[in-house]
Amino acid sequence: MKAALCRHRFKSQVQTDLHASIDPFWSAVLAAHGWKRPSAVHSRDYRYMLEGLRKARLNADLTQLEVAKASGHPQTFISRVELGERRIDPIELQQFAKLYRKNFSHFLP
Repeated sequence: MKAALCRHRFKSQVQTDLHASIDPFWSAVLAAHGWKRPSAVHSRDYRYMLEGLRKARLNADLTQLEVAKASGHPQTFISRVELGERRIDPIELQQFAKLYRKNFSHFLP
């Protein structure tokens, strides 16, 4: 019974701390138990930006591979950005805007 209670407390604490910075040891422990970190997408506004990026790429008639080559990133980077698995900073957003021939403000709600 004590072991089950300890595991429950540990699991609750780990789930509570997921948004905090996790060192590599605990990342490995979480991965071993099938727990994933929360998505990088936290807000409706960020999801709006991601959808805008994808639509702008398609409207520019570009594939993820073409964008990857033009930007110097691997194709998986472009995919992860569009899926919200990888956050981008304003500088990267500006680079995408130039590639897609859109204004920076096009991606903002």
